Amino acid sequence: MLEALSARTAREFEDARQKVWPKYIRALRALQDTVSNVISDREIDRVSKAAVTRVDADLEKQRELRFGDALTEQAVFTLWTLGKIRSLGKELQDAGDAPADKKQADKDLVADFCVNSLWAQFHLDILIAAMKFDRPVPEEIRESVCDGLRAAVNAYVIMKEVLRLPQAEKLPLAVNLPWDEEDESLLASSMKDLNANLADTGY
Repeated sequence: MLEALSARTAREFEDARQKVWPKYIRALRALQDTVSNVISDREIDRVSKAAVTRVDADLEKQRELRFGDALTEQAVFTLWTLGKIRSLGKELQDAGDAPADKKQADKDLVADFCVNSLWAQFHLDILIAAMKFDRPVPEEIRESVCDGLRAAVNAYVIMKEVLRLPQAEKLPLAVNLPWDEEDESLLASSMKDLNANLADTGY
């Protein structure tokens, strides 16, 4: 995270991100395996909810000092979206096995979901590291971080598709966090770049 934060231009940030992304994934998987072996699911859920509330408040406190309005609002919205994803994950666990003719399609969707949710979490963790280690987030890289955070919306839509929820149902927006057609267009464009970057790194 600190290596990515050391970037001073969007290009430097993208290069650092591509370098540290595989390390981040390995570390996150190791941490998840360790936590799941020593802490109950109920306790993990309780701690996660408390952490989200704390991070949300910390982001708002750092709005003027460290992040600016656009990045703060996108990060808060991403936190909210990840919470919705966790709720859908519980529904998915209760839904049982997929129909035989849908298993391969669901497997592909889950792979896409993992990439998008981890991509969003990576960029959120960059902001958490900035707060924890008192590091600035240069204005030159903030838009790239915002684009990464928007991957949470893709993850949410994919999860709904796996659950076969009506796609006509719109993602409800958090209060004071506008999301319009231009945002959707920017997200679609950023996802094309994301897919290209991930193909280069093998993830």
